[in-house]
Amino acid sequence: MAAGLPIVNTALPSGVPTVARHGIEALTVPPGDPAPLADAIRCLLDSPGLAASLGRAGKKRAAAEYDLRQFIDRTHALYADSIETRGRRVEASQA
Repeated sequence: MAAGLPIVNTALPSGVPTVARHGIEALTVPPGDPAPLADAIRCLLDSPGLAASLGRAGKKRAAAEYDLRQFIDRTHALYADSIETRGRRVEASQA
C-alpha cells in the first residue's frame, strides 16, 4: 500500500480486509479459492485506471493510518487511557 500499488487480499477473519478495504484500496477474494484470485489479478491488469485508483487510495491510507509516528502516538494514548481508567477503578474500590 505504501508503495502506491493495488492490493489483492483475502477475506480472512483478521485485520487484513480492514486495512486494505475491498473496492477502496484493494480487491478482496475468498481464501483458498484460486479462481477469484486469478479474476482479481486479471481485473487489475485489464483495468489500469482501477489499479491506479486503488494504488493511490492505498498509499494515502497507509500514510494517514499506518505511519510509524501515528502508531507510536496511538499506542501511547491507549496506554495513558488504560492507566487513567485503572487508577479510577482503584480509587473507586478504596472509597
